[in-house]
Amino acid sequence: MRRRFGRVYLLFLLGLLAAFVLGACNLGAGDAEATLTPAPSATGAAPTRTLLPDGAVPTQAFVTVTPPQFPTVSQATSVAVFPTAQLPPALPTSTTVPVSIIILSPIPGNIASGNVQVLGSAIHPNFLQYRLEYGPDPNPNNLWFPITGIVQQPVLNGGLGIWNTNTAASPDGVYQLRLRVFLRDGRQEITTAGNIHVRNQQPTPVPTNTQTIPRPIAAFTQDRTSGNAPLVVRFSNLSQGQISSYSWEFGDTGNSNQANPVHTYQSPGVYTVTLRVAGPGGTANVSRQINVTSPAAPAASFDASPTSGEAPLAVTFTNTTTGSYTTSTWDFGDGETSTANSPTHTFDDVGTYNVILQVIGPGGTNQAVRQITVENPQVPAPVAGFQPSVASGEVPLTVTFNNTTTGETSQFLWDFDGDGITDSTDRDPTYVFQEPGTFNVFMTALGPGGQSTTNTSITASQPVNAPVASFDVSTDTGDAPLTVDFTNTTTGDATSYSWDFNNDGITDSTAESPSFTFVNSGTYTARLAATGPGGTTTAQATITVLTPLEPPTASFEANPTVGEAPLSVIFTNTSVGSELTFAWDFNGDGIVDSEASNPTFVYEAAGTYEASLLVTNPVGEDSYSLPITVDEDVEFFPPTAAFNAVPTSGLAPLSVTFENQSFGDITNYEWDFDNDGTVDSTDISPTFEYQSSGQFVASLKAIGPGGENSVSTTITVDEPSPPVADFSTDFSSGNAPLTVTFTGNPSGTVESFAWDFDGDGIIDNTSDLSAQFTYNQPGEYNATFTVNGAGQSDSMSQTITVNEAPQPPTAMLSVDVSSGPAPLTVTFTNDTDPTNYDTFTWDFDNDGTVDNSSDTEVTHTYEQPGTYSAVLYVIRNGLVGSAVQQITVSEPAPPEAPNVTFDAQPESGTAPLQVTFSITTPADTYTAFSWDFDSDGIVDNTTDTTATFTYQEAGEYTVSLLLDNNGVSDTATKTISVSAAPVAPVASFTADPTSGTAPLTVTFSSTSTGDVESLSWDFNGDGAPDSSDATATFTYPQAG
Repeated sequence: MRRRFGRVYLLFLLGLLAAFVLGACNLGAGDAEATLTPAPSATGAAPTRTLLPDGAVPTQAFVTVTPPQFPTVSQATSVAVFPTAQLPPALPTSTTVPVSIIILSPIPGNIASGNVQVLGSAIHPNFLQYRLEYGPDPNPNNLWFPITGIVQQPVLNGGLGIWNTNTAASPDGVYQLRLRVFLRDGRQEITTAGNIHVRNQQPTPVPTNTQTIPRPIAAFTQDRTSGNAPLVVRFSNLSQGQISSYSWEFGDTGNSNQANPVHTYQSPGVYTVTLRVAGPGGTANVSRQINVTSPAAPAASFDASPTSGEAPLAVTFTNTTTGSYTTSTWDFGDGETSTANSPTHTFDDVGTYNVILQVIGPGGTNQAVRQITVENPQVPAPVAGFQPSVASGEVPLTVTFNNTTTGETSQFLWDFDGDGITDSTDRDPTYVFQEPGTFNVFMTALGPGGQSTTNTSITASQPVNAPVASFDVSTDTGDAPLTVDFTNTTTGDATSYSWDFNNDGITDSTAESPSFTFVNSGTYTARLAATGPGGTTTAQATITVLTPLEPPTASFEANPTVGEAPLSVIFTNTSVGSELTFAWDFNGDGIVDSEASNPTFVYEAAGTYEASLLVTNPVGEDSYSLPITVDEDVEFFPPTAAFNAVPTSGLAPLSVTFENQSFGDITNYEWDFDNDGTVDSTDISPTFEYQSSGQFVASLKAIGPGGENSVSTTITVDEPSPPVADFSTDFSSGNAPLTVTFTGNPSGTVESFAWDFDGDGIIDNTSDLSAQFTYNQPGEYNATFTVNGAGQSDSMSQTITVNEAPQPPTAMLSVDVSSGPAPLTVTFTNDTDPTNYDTFTWDFDNDGTVDNSSDTEVTHTYEQPGTYSAVLYVIRNGLVGSAVQQITVSEPAPPEAPNVTFDAQPESGTAPLQVTFSITTPADTYTAFSWDFDSDGIVDNTTDTTATFTYQEAGEYTVSLLLDNNGVSDTATKTISVSAAPVAPVASFTADPTSGTAPLTVTFSSTSTGDVESLSWDFNGDGAPDSSDATATFTYPQAG
C-alpha cells in the first residue's frame, strides 16, 4: 500500500506543477491576443476556449490576461458624438455571395465616447465567423482587445458590434478598430480603421464641419471573368478617393502594386482577386472571382473504306475528328504510320489490324480505333508429298526426307515419331531414329489456300548384340548432401558408359559404377547410356534429395511480468523451428506444468519465479526463461479530504459550489453544509444554497478502504441589500426608425427586472438585461427600467428622442433610345435638379459596378442582345436615390444578299482582247467580292472593284462576279466573245484541162487559203470579171 500511495501522491504533485507551468506560459505570451475581462483580477486565469459548432474551423485560443493599468477616469455620457452613418443602398447582386469586409463607421478623424455602434460589412463566400477588436493607434506591440466575441453570422451593411469606449482599459486617446473575418479554409481577411479619438473625460464637443480625409473606395473591373488557360486578364482600377498605394492579390500566389495590372492565369481553377488600396484616410479592399477553365480535348473519330477484303488491301481513311487539334498520327497496326490528315494505306499481309488515330490539341489528346480485316486470296490448298531416303535400317538410323509437295506453301510441319509433336519445320529435313521400332512419319504442308497431310512408316531395328543398359542405386532418398553409389548391371556387349546424374545433358562420369554427391535438395533423374557394337541403350532412376531439419530456437513473451498476487500471466510462444514440442516450467521447480503452445498460468503467492520453456524437435532442443515477480497484496492508507468553496461569503440566498480536491483511495463522500450532523449530500462536487444569513461550518468526510478523513471551512451569509436600478443606451436620439440597445447595470439584490421602452405602462421585456427596441414613429419616449429584490423595488428612466427620417433625393434620367438591334448606342441624360444632390454614379448594366460618375450626359454601347436595367444613383448627405431605365437590345437584323451588277467594256473583239470590268453594285451592300474572268472556277481577283483582263485565245468566256454580305452572297455573269484575228488570203487554183483544141472547156477550182470573203475570175485576161464561184467552167472558142 505504501508503494501505491507514493505513486498517487507523486502524480498529484506532477499535476499541480503542470497546471502552474501552463498558467505561467499563457500569461507570458507576449503576442497573444488579449480577451479583456469586465473586472480585472490579480490572479492568472486559465486559457479560455470559444466553442464552435460541429464542422467549424477552430481558431487560436485566446488567453485571458489582466489588462494594462490605465488611470481611472470619470464616467461620461453614453453617447457617440458623430452623426448616424447612412448605409449605401442595397445594389442588385448576382446569386453568388459577395466579398465585402469593411468598417463604414466610425471613420478616421471621428470623436467617440460612451457606447459606439460600429457599422460595416463582414461577408465572404467562405465566411466562417468574425471578430471586432480595438487597439491603440499606433500599435507597435500588436495589442488588440475584443469588442465582440466570435460572431458566426455574416453582416452586409449593418451593425458589427457595440464598442464601449468608457472603460478602464480605454482611457481618452487615439485608437484603431480591426475587423477580422475567419474563412473556412483557415485564412483570415482583415481591415482596419484608425485615427479614432476617444473622449470621455471632458464634455462631448458639438460636431463641426472640420474637413476629414475620407477613406478611399476600392473598386475595379476586368476585361473578362472566365476563359480557357492560359487566360490573360486586364484589370482596370476604378477606386476613388486619396490613394497612395495599390496591392493586388490574384489568387494564384501572383501579386502586383500597379494601378492597372495585366495577369496571366496558367492553370484552370476559380481564383479570388483582391485589390487593397491605402491612403491618408485609411484602407479598403474589394474582391472578384476569375474562373479559368481547361480547353476541351478533341474527340477523335474516322471512317475507313473498305474495312475488309483480300490482300493486298488498299484502305482510304477519312478523319472525322471534332474539336480543335493540331496534329494527327495514324498507326496502321502493321508497323507503318502516317501523319497525313486522311491517308490511304495498303495492307499486304493477311490478318486483323487495329488502326489507331491519335489527335492532339490545346485541350489534350484523344484516340479512336477501328479494325481492318485482310483476308487470304482464294488459292487451292497444297498437296503434301515426300520421299524418305531409306525406309528401314538399324539404329541409329539416319533418314533424309525429300519434299515433293505441290502447290503454294508457307510452312511444313514434320512429326517423325507419331507423337503429335512437331519435330521440324525444314522443307527437306534429316532425322536420326535412336531407338528401335516402327515409326509413323507425318508431314503437313500449309499454304494460303489451306493444308494437307501425308505419312509413311520407318522401321528401325536393334543391332545384333546391342547392350541392355541397367543399374542399381545405394539409396534414392536422403538429406542433402546425399552421396549415392551407382552399380552398373548392364547386360550385352558394352564398350563404354556415359552417366548424366542431374539430367542436364552433360556427361558427369564414364566410370562403370561411379559414386556421386548431390549437394542441393531437389528431385534428380540419373541416366546411364551403354554403348556397344550393336548400338546404344539407356536406363534412368529418380533421386530425391531432402532439406535437412534444423535445431529449434526457443523464445517467448510474458504479460505481465510484474504484479500483485494472485497474478495471471499469459505466455506467448515465439519459438522458431519445425516439428516442435513444448515443455513449460512456470515456477522453476523442474516439473513440466504445460505442453501447450501459448498457455496461461496464475501465480497465487508472492515471490520471484523463473519461467522456462524447453523446445524439442528430432534434431535438437533449446530453452529460454524469463523472471516473473509477484508482489504481496498492498495495504491501503486513509484518504486526504480537501475541497474549495466558491464563494465563501455573500448575500442570502447564497448558492455555493463545493469543488472536491480530495485524493487517495476513496469509495464515497459525506457533506454536512450547516454543521447540524446530518449528511446533506454524497456527490463528489455538490452545490448548496444558504437561504438565511449567518455563519455556517461546511465539512467534507472522505471514506476509503484505509479509513476516513474530514476537513471543513466557514461560509458567511449576509442579509441582502436593496436593489438599485441603472442602465445605459447606445443612442438617446436619432432618426426613425431608430433601434436603441438598452444595457441594464443594476446593483444590490435583484430578483427580477422589467423594461418599459415606450412609456405606455406595458412591460416590454423581463428576460434580457441587454435588449433592443425599435422606435418606428417620431416622438419623445420615456424608457423605464425597474428592478425588484429583497422585498423592495427601484426604477430609472431616460428620454429617447426620435426624429423624422430625412428622405433621399429623387433621381430622374432620360434616354434618346430605349430599344434597338445590337450593337445599340444609347445616350443617357441626368435630368435630376443639381441642387438636390451632391454626387451621382451611372451603372448601365446593373452589375453593381460604377460605369461613370462624372458626366451628366454620357453614351454607352450595348454589344450583346438582352434586356438591361440602367441605374442612375444620386447621393445627398449620405442618402441615395435611384432611377431605372430598361434598355432592350434585340438581335441584329440578318444580312441581305447584295444585288450583283457590273459592267464590261468591251464585251467582244478579236484576240488578244483586253476587257475592263467595274462593279456597279453600291459598296455599302457587300463586304467581300471575287472575280472569275475565264470561267475556269478559279478566283482571279479579290482586291480590285475595277479590274482588267486580257483574253489571249478566241472563244466564248463566262465572267462571274460573287458579292458576299456577312455570309450571304449572290452571283452575276456576263459573256465575253473573243474571235480570232483575220488572216490575209493567198490566191491559188487548179484548171482541168490546161490545153486542148478549140472550142476547149476548162473547169477552174479555187484552192486559195486565208480569210477569203469573195472571188473574182477573169478567164481570158480582158480585165472583165467572168465569175465569182469557187468552182467555175469556161469555154475557150478559139485557139490561143
